[in-house]
Amino acid sequence: IIHNQGADGLSICSALKKAFNSTSIPQGEERKVIYRYPCSDRKLGNRLPRVYYAWLLAQASGAEFEYHCEEEYNGTFIANLQEMYPSAEKKRLAKELHLPTLMEICDTCDTIYPLKCKPGSLDLVTDNFRYDLNSIASKMSEEAKLNHSDIAIHVRCGDALRTTKNSYGILPHSTYSRIIREEFPGDSLKGTISIVTQPFDAEYLRLEDRESGAKCRIIIEDLVSYLRQEFPSAQVDLHNHHSDTIAMTYARLVLAKKMTICGPSTFCKMASVAS
Repeated sequence: IIHNQGADGLSICSALKKAFNSTSIPQGEERKVIYRYPCSDRKLGNRLPRVYYAWLLAQASGAEFEYHCEEEYNGTFIANLQEMYPSAEKKRLAKELHLPTLMEICDTCDTIYPLKCKPGSLDLVTDNFRYDLNSIASKMSEEAKLNHSDIAIHVRCGDALRTTKNSYGILPHSTYSRIIREEFPGDSLKGTISIVTQPFDAEYLRLEDRESGAKCRIIIEDLVSYLRQEFPSAQVDLHNHHSDTIAMTYARLVLAKKMTICGPSTFCKMASVAS
């Protein structure tokens, strides 16, 4: 049983190596990994990869895998994984993929963040999480009656304005138009572009993001104007109402019809791969 306290990549490896190298497990005894983790969608971009990394390591250990929330959450995106792990149909990696050993995966992914793992680890479960995330997003989209755009853009503002990390920041507006025009040259885009980001009003922001609300409003509204000028035949919408849940935002990113564009943020990475 792995709890939240040991939920990063290195801790998961350490726990499973210790458990499955133990001589106390009788030969031929059924093995099972029970992963208990918070089901809040806060920090979803880091939590989802850790669940799939734990599942991959369970596969490599010849163990069944179950995911359970540490507390009761209703309506969150990640809580839906409880219905999939375990499931009536036991999930396995694609047969054509070579499954490394537990030790090989842990040696390949020597970081607390599975998203930063080298090939030969989290990339092996891409098809699985694409299927799962699309299933969850479709369910939540239907419940919320969302309309999906042709192109979804996620802009992480707030902490991206004050961070000292060189992996964070705000992309220039021209980056978005360049990426879109690679697929839709000239004025050929006739569909919808949705920008998803956080609310601007301080009362709906995390405490650490409240000072950035006014600056984010200027940046995002300017991006909306810029894209409307660049793509006059497209409809550009902004989705950041305080009633929009993280699950709704994630569903918009996963279910974009033609393209999902992510800025420098872990939140959007798995959504873009699943889209």
